[in-house]
Amino acid sequence: MANIRKRLTEAEARERELHERLERRERHIEQMGRVQSDKLADNDKLNIALRQWRIERDELTKKTIRTEEEKQAINTRYSEAINRLDLLAKENKSLQKRIAHLQQNELKISEQLQQTQKQIIEDKEEKKKELKEINTQTDDLIIPSFSIPPTTPRTFLESEREFNILRESQLNETNKFNKFIEVEERERKLKNENRALIKDLRKAELYQRETAEQLNSLKQKHSQLLEDYNNLFKIGKDFNKKSLLKEDNEIVGIVLLKDKLAARERELELFRRKIIELERKIWHFEMERN
Repeated sequence: MANIRKRLTEAEARERELHERLERRERHIEQMGRVQSDKLADNDKLNIALRQWRIERDELTKKTIRTEEEKQAINTRYSEAINRLDLLAKENKSLQKRIAHLQQNELKISEQLQQTQKQIIEDKEEKKKELKEINTQTDDLIIPSFSIPPTTPRTFLESEREFNILRESQLNETNKFNKFIEVEERERKLKNENRALIKDLRKAELYQRETAEQLNSLKQKHSQLLEDYNNLFKIGKDFNKKSLLKEDNEIVGIVLLKDKLAARERELELFRRKIIELERKIWHFEMERN
């Protein structure tokens, strides 16, 4: 009986041990199932994140291409604006030469006008002297009426001569006066044209200074924008090459690249507005000149 009880006790102990081992195995199997489920869930999350990353990478690539095309278009408009400014500078230089030429002509005409006025005064004085001498000679040649009739041929000839001299003098004075009026009219027109050209020149110089300042500012911003864009483009290329980065690093890289691309797009928009404003000012200036 004691032996049987002993064997029974041992059997119960083995049974309890087997039961415990079975429970541990079941718990281990459940734990392995949970781990496997977590791994599958993590794999699903990773696949979703990778798909999202590829989509965002493709969008960033398209945005980079559009930004490059837009940059080329802005460069073209920028070059056109510079060419138009150069053309305005050449026209301004030609305008200055024309004003200098007109000023020289105005000076010459003014000198001619002074000479003409002086000549007219001298001619008037000379004619007065001639008329005075003629009157004096005529008075000296008068003969008493009782010896020579008033209408002798000599008196008639002298009167006709005096009349011709007076008429010639009046014609000369009229011609000189007309010439004087013509010179004054030419001088007035030249002065008006000169004043208009000087006004245009001042406006052109003021506009040239303003556009030159804006152009220098745009050149600096344009250079900085190109440098930033090249750096951004290099970052994008490096980003596409680094396909073996960890998930966290990839997500951080996407966020940084998106932020930098958005900043560059804002700078491009600001630069585009500056170009439009410069083109608008050039157009208004050309319309005012026309």
